[in-house]
Amino acid sequence: MWSESELELQIRRTILDCLQLEGVRPEAIPLNERNFLQALGASSIDAMNILVSVEEQLEIRFDENQFGSELLLTLGGFLTEVRTILKRDNRRVDRQHIPENVR
Repeated sequence: MWSESELELQIRRTILDCLQLEGVRPEAIPLNERNFLQALGASSIDAMNILVSVEEQLEIRFDENQFGSELLLTLGGFLTEVRTILKRDNRRVDRQHIPENVR
């Protein structure tokens, strides 16, 4: 089972990988800054790629109605939603679901 901090780091790394941002440390992504993806130079297509990547890595599914910009308004809000889905599905995040390249 992943700790809260490990899950947060995983998602931060996924964001950086999807945006192909080299040299940016995961902890440099602000937790509560509104529109943080725009500040990182992300497009709406990038945002969709992030959502799909997180779904695949954690084997979760976001509700289709959630695929709007509000889901990724802040990193903190996105993390809360991921945790909610994991709890709802009565699942724990397991290291085997996380590809080696994003650990």
